[in-house]
Amino acid sequence: MTESMKNYLLRTWRSGVYDWRLAAAVLISAAGFCFFVTKWHATGYLSIFFALSIASIVDRKLLRDILLIAIGLVIMSQVPINTDISYQHMAIMGSAMVAIVAVPYLVSRYAYKDYAIHFPWHFREP
Repeated sequence: MTESMKNYLLRTWRSGVYDWRLAAAVLISAAGFCFFVTKWHATGYLSIFFALSIASIVDRKLLRDILLIAIGLVIMSQVPINTDISYQHMAIMGSAMVAIVAVPYLVSRYAYKDYAIHFPWHFREP
């Protein structure tokens, strides 16, 4: 896509009734609903694709943030959420939860060089 074409799209899309950043946020939220409430995984992946597409055109910072959310959603969508209380399922769910927190954090910290997320590790402090 040429720079003039991208600028034209940005001007026309931002002059609309609503902001396209909101559309990307709504789509990523809809993906979570599709994954975990309705179990429509294909629709969830399609929603993530469109959210990332819109974010890549509209705002680079928004793309980075929505990509982190999408990583967590995709990881969690791979794990069956049910009432099974076996040790194997608990281990799978636990490792998925760790991955949902750790992978976006590591991408944010080391790939993006963004230090916005801090965990309060206060060792030997009152």
